[in-house]
Amino acid sequence: MNSHLTKFESDVLGLLLEGDSEVLQALISQIEQSGIERELTGAGFYVHFTVDPKCPRVSAKQFRIGDVTADIAGLKYGAGFVLFVDDGKVMQLEGYSYEEPWPARIENYKLKYVKEPRDLPFDSKNDRTKR
Repeated sequence: MNSHLTKFESDVLGLLLEGDSEVLQALISQIEQSGIERELTGAGFYVHFTVDPKCPRVSAKQFRIGDVTADIAGLKYGAGFVLFVDDGKVMQLEGYSYEEPWPARIENYKLKYVKEPRDLPFDSKNDRTKR
């Protein structure tokens, strides 16, 4: 994963993009070749990606992956995450709390899927993830 990401951000993206799907693998490649910029909102964060223009885009042009949540020390109700893909490239990762202040530091957390099996938001009929 991108060396400029925090361990927490890398762990979240690792779970969001887990699988053998060509789309997921291409998004990982895009992230590895991206610049990043962080934005704290008070109730969460955004990580904005600047994908290298030479990086191939995925055929699924616009979708969101948001099937990962977290139990985080300091958040009573936990957190959710959404990865935004537009025009075939990864755009941003959003992390959010449920109407509580985002912790200053994240050290103790447990990531999990909302449900199993995953229902990915792109046509993966011939490109299923394997778990």
